[in-house]
Amino acid sequence: MRYNTNDVKELLKKTGLIFFSIILSFLILELTLFIGGLIININQQIENQITGYATHKNVYTILCLGESTTSHLPGNSWPSELYKILKEKNITEFRIINAGKVSVTTGMIISELDENIEKYNPDMVISMMGINDKLLSQINPERNLNLIYDDKKKFYEQLKTIKLIQYIIQALQNKYVDNYIYLDKDWETIRNITNPQNDPNVAIHSARIKIAKNQFEDAEEILLQAWKITPDDKRLPYELAYVYAINPKKKLISFLEDNDLPFLPVNLLEQDILEYHYNTLHKKIQEKNIIYFAMQYPTLNIQEIKNYFTLEDQTKIIFISNKENFEEYLKQGKYDELFYDSFGKSFGHATKKGNIMIAENVAKIILDYDKFIKLL
Repeated sequence: MRYNTNDVKELLKKTGLIFFSIILSFLILELTLFIGGLIININQQIENQITGYATHKNVYTILCLGESTTSHLPGNSWPSELYKILKEKNITEFRIINAGKVSVTTGMIISELDENIEKYNPDMVISMMGINDKLLSQINPERNLNLIYDDKKKFYEQLKTIKLIQYIIQALQNKYVDNYIYLDKDWETIRNITNPQNDPNVAIHSARIKIAKNQFEDAEEILLQAWKITPDDKRLPYELAYVYAINPKKKLISFLEDNDLPFLPVNLLEQDILEYHYNTLHKKIQEKNIIYFAMQYPTLNIQEIKNYFTLEDQTKIIFISNKENFEEYLKQGKYDELFYDSFGKSFGHATKKGNIMIAENVAKIILDYDKFIKLL
């Protein structure tokens, strides 16, 4: 069978145009996601500036800690709603700092605590944290990242374009704005995904993927190599702690001892990681005479957080429950009015209505607090 040369050239030309169009589409999509995430990050910075980002004397400062359920969308987060409520009470000498970050664990929050305290000099700290620790410890491939593929596809996993496409697909499938922010933060590191140890952010996320696939040794190796390259990044040893707690080995205990980590005791393997991090946070802020409000996620039992502390320490902490207020509303079958998703099983990322409910609950307790009521 003979082929016409012109027909072949025309076919190749069309094929080339199609391939080029696909690549261009992904590049445009990546750029769009990057710009969108960048705008969100800038807006969150502006939001903090509006509520008093710069250090001010004689201004009551409330520091809010957490992950995506706290950071969420600028203008649609419980800290921003809390600011509006307190402002309506004609309280002028106060500011609220939203230090929530997407995808962080309690270990990451603790690793940045000293810096945040020094930067903002808070009078009060409110935390709502721990859900990412629980999701990570479940080691359930279906509930972890959607970037879990067969070992047969190892060759394709090394291709930068394929890895980028995987991240984009995950973002589009989940439809969470958090994923777009995630792409924004790691857009450069995605290009170097084949060498995750060179970038702490990539190393952490790559290790989590390995953990989700029960590939503990691979996760350990990635984090150890990354720690050698970036020894000052305090997040890495905390991530290692999860690997060690999930898959403990005697040699790992020796490793921790040899590195003499002041913020990561050897007996971490024998106790609940969340309990350790909650107590570490409380200890650090208590040393600075900062008031601590430990807030529970919507629908969850506050007793779970109380159990992390001794009876003596419980008297020094103000606990905030979001179980009763949300359950009462959910009895009416209006889940979608409160949450965008259900990543926490019984709760998810809050809608504006959900964030207002959290903020109203926090405001009520804060306004009853004698040291804060003096600002009225």
